[in-house]
Amino acid sequence: MTFVDFSTEEPFVGSAVKACDKLDYSCSSPIDRSTTDATGLVTLSVPPGLAGFDGYLDVTGGELAGTASDAGSDAGAGAPVFPAIWYPVPYVVADGWRGRTVLVAQDEFAQLAMATGTSPDATRGQVALNAADCLFTPAAGVSFSLDSADSQTVSYYLIGGVPVTSAKATDGSGIGAFLNVPTSAPARLVVASAFSTAAGKSMGSLTFVVRPGTFTTSSLFPPLPQP
Repeated sequence: MTFVDFSTEEPFVGSAVKACDKLDYSCSSPIDRSTTDATGLVTLSVPPGLAGFDGYLDVTGGELAGTASDAGSDAGAGAPVFPAIWYPVPYVVADGWRGRTVLVAQDEFAQLAMATGTSPDATRGQVALNAADCLFTPAAGVSFSLDSADSQTVSYYLIGGVPVTSAKATDGSGIGAFLNVPTSAPARLVVASAFSTAAGKSMGSLTFVVRPGTFTTSSLFPPLPQP
């Protein structure tokens, strides 16, 4: 798969990527690991199991578009990826390219937080979700909730590419997010639920690992099959 930047779609180069078991919250025993190349491409081998690989990828460091930087650099051109946990949804059941996956650079995360009037808490985690319809294309009119959200958690939806905290559901981008999600060291399991306001139906829920100072996201939030 290929990891690219959220706003520029330039590749993250030299980022460390680990495949992790879903119960290995700190990814202390990676299933496989590798590094993104000059195009942002990385190849990993994972066990499909009975229902497909349902673990996650841990992505850290590197530099944006190959400019000199490292995980300890200041935000700006060439900033590394904001530490990320990425879930493949649907689960991986076969070989092949998984497509271009969008992640946020450290400077972009600071800009997103500023746009929502939020001061990021390094002891808390961040979550972004992507709603999809039955054709696996971005779905509008979907609202998200987290079982662990509290009074310090700020939710927003991307409306016209801008984070809007007053919005109640996704637009055509299908993207919603939560800042300052309560967690603990090394991590916490969080249940994310989705509801289709247009259909008036639940789209089900998924469970994710959320770590302090890390952005947890998934490729899609597909609806449950309807009878």
